[in-house]
Amino acid sequence: MTAAREWLAATGLVAASVVAALGITYAAEAAPAQSAGDTKREAISIGVDTRSAEQMVIGEIYNQVFLALGRDSGVNAVKLRDAASAVDIVRERRADLALTCTGLILHQLDRAAATALAEELGGADKVTGAAAASEKTYAAAVGTLPGSVMTVDPSPAQGCSSATKAGRNEGALPQNIIPVFEKSLFTPRELQRVNFITRVLSTKDIEEMAQDVEAGTPVREAVSTWLMEYASISVSDEKKEDQTEATQQQPPV
Repeated sequence: MTAAREWLAATGLVAASVVAALGITYAAEAAPAQSAGDTKREAISIGVDTRSAEQMVIGEIYNQVFLALGRDSGVNAVKLRDAASAVDIVRERRADLALTCTGLILHQLDRAAATALAEELGGADKVTGAAAASEKTYAAAVGTLPGSVMTVDPSPAQGCSSATKAGRNEGALPQNIIPVFEKSLFTPRELQRVNFITRVLSTKDIEEMAQDVEAGTPVREAVSTWLMEYASISVSDEKKEDQTEATQQQPPV
């Protein structure tokens, strides 16, 4: 897993916008946190579609990051309606944080803008125009978010392939992975960490971890090596495991 490290060394990682499943069970749409200003820091509910190994992997990575910061957290199964977006999940308080991709969320929130951008990018050179296409799609996606919802800098990792195959996206658009959440959810330190972790994810690493999960590896085990290498987090820490398991239940079928 060296590709993301090489990318970080080359770019310097300057933030632009802001600083059951296998072997693990998921709570069914647990009550989300109240706000970052509450005297009592509520547990963070990370909503994932448990039919997607990709989402389970990314959700568990964020989960372990929050636990390492001392914030209670849990990965929770969400029932996705056909038209539901990650923003809907957050605004309806079915989870505090939900996962999506730039092209997908743009298509879901502003289909006309997604279609126009896909046509604009259709003639771009696939090699030299890739970075510019990702930047334009990210900017357009952020522009569609409601005022109370935000994201961090986009991951270089591409995802949401299942949604693309299901026809819920303009296929020509980049699919950089992003989390969405209410603006009041995180402290500055937590937000900076979410940004960092999102930026070091790579397509190859996510695909490998997702393949491990699909082959039967417990989710926590599948992400453990990556978390140690990129975040210096050991998921074998007994206290962190107890915090995770305390709020977990079997997912809905």
